[in-house]
Amino acid sequence: MAGIKITDLPAAASAQLTDVFPVDQLPGPITYKESNSQLLTLFKANGEALTKVNDTNVTMTLGGSPSTALFNATSLTLGWTGQLSGIRGGTGVNNGASTITLGGSLTTSGAFASTFTMTGITGVTFPTSGTLATTSQLPSPSALTKTDDTNVTLTLGGTPATALLQATSLTLGWTGTLSGTRGGTGVNNGASTITLGGSLTTSGAFSSTFTMTGITSVTFPTSGTLATTSQLPTPAALTKTDDTNVTLTLGGSPSTALLQATSLTLGWTGQLSLTRGGSNASLTASNGGIVYSTSSAMAILSGTATALQMLQSGASSAPAWSTTTWPATSTISQLLYSSAANVISGLATANNGILVTSSGGVPSIGNTVGAGLTMPSITFNTTSGVIGTTTNDNAAAGSVGELIESEILIGSAVSLTSTVSANITSITLTAGDWDVWGLIVSNPNVATTTAYLAGWTNTTSATAPSAPNKGGYVALPYAGTAGSAILAPVGMRRYSVAGSTTVYLSVLTTFAVNVMSAYGYIGARRRR
Repeated sequence: MAGIKITDLPAAASAQLTDVFPVDQLPGPITYKESNSQLLTLFKANGEALTKVNDTNVTMTLGGSPSTALFNATSLTLGWTGQLSGIRGGTGVNNGASTITLGGSLTTSGAFASTFTMTGITGVTFPTSGTLATTSQLPSPSALTKTDDTNVTLTLGGTPATALLQATSLTLGWTGTLSGTRGGTGVNNGASTITLGGSLTTSGAFSSTFTMTGITSVTFPTSGTLATTSQLPTPAALTKTDDTNVTLTLGGSPSTALLQATSLTLGWTGQLSLTRGGSNASLTASNGGIVYSTSSAMAILSGTATALQMLQSGASSAPAWSTTTWPATSTISQLLYSSAANVISGLATANNGILVTSSGGVPSIGNTVGAGLTMPSITFNTTSGVIGTTTNDNAAAGSVGELIESEILIGSAVSLTSTVSANITSITLTAGDWDVWGLIVSNPNVATTTAYLAGWTNTTSATAPSAPNKGGYVALPYAGTAGSAILAPVGMRRYSVAGSTTVYLSVLTTFAVNVMSAYGYIGARRRR
């Protein structure tokens, strides 16, 4: 066989070929240089096939002829098919439009696991500002980057790594982040977040598109359903209903637009009525004043500068303070009286006393009834009656039972002239109702014979009234022994006088011979 001698091959190749293809495998001894076809036939018969293990997304296509020969020029083509699945860190869809298209709902895992549940075809536009409820659970957004065809690396294995004449394994490694055009996100999502290069699109049963119109910072609520602009209510005019007292003034431009800044001014007019819990009046406070009600509103009675005045009703009108002042406290059994004009004071009581007044009208508690006291009619029981004095005293002047009397004894007997009236004595009565009586005793000479004797009481001096003189009269015809005295009681007569009045005890006798005189007694008792 003509060709190249084995000894003429490069050292490395000879070593490898000797290891892989020993000389004793050739058909006959190799002593001279073999032809290329002979060597190729030899290698094809003894060489091993190049094997490959394809990844889900990365495939390797073998080139050259024959495809199993490693001594011919060989090209290796690494191809990419499909989209990187979710379990490999991808999305499972083509994201070449700088979007992420999901096969259904979006779920993130990690310390702050979140679920975006699509319940229908969704087209939501994120606002340009604001905070979504779950932003605090996501990292700050960063720029979306990509590296084209720089994610897949090829690592050779086997011993030696450069020998292709024995079985060799190829290990496909992964570095960096998968770009959006290759179905990735272009960023490291190891923190359980997804950083986008633009808008977000999901696919599947409820395909959705999240369109970003500017730099967006939106906080999602932790639960609930987001609303779209089409779900917002149609703006309507702002209406108001004013209360009796509270009015609402609309502001802003236009005042009926509720989708722009609007100011509301609450106004107050009038007074709150009684039925609404108000006073229905404009009141001014008064220190110490009293609040009262008129027929339609509350009012305030101004306080008084004088202490201890009493509040008095005004019938159906406003109350008023009394002019009179009253004590703030009182003691037991104390009586109240007017000690001065418009001043009520306390009068201390006394045991077993009665209320009397002085000549100036000042009240006090005492044991003696004052002069001039007028008593109403008194009704007594059948046994007691009026209790009289129990000792030898006299009723005071002006009191019932007062006694006025005058007595002329025989030593002061009044001389008489026959048939001529004369006064024996008299008394002066003060105004009141009196019972008056008397006694006349004649004192004749031993030789004098008395034929007639009459006696009386009268307010006219030495004047005989007509008999019977209301009982105050006595007449005695007498033809007794000469010198005998006559004792004649003068009956009782009532004298009711309005002022000071003199009552006389008078006598008239008829006698013969010698001398006649008389003496006697007159008494008066105040009946009432």
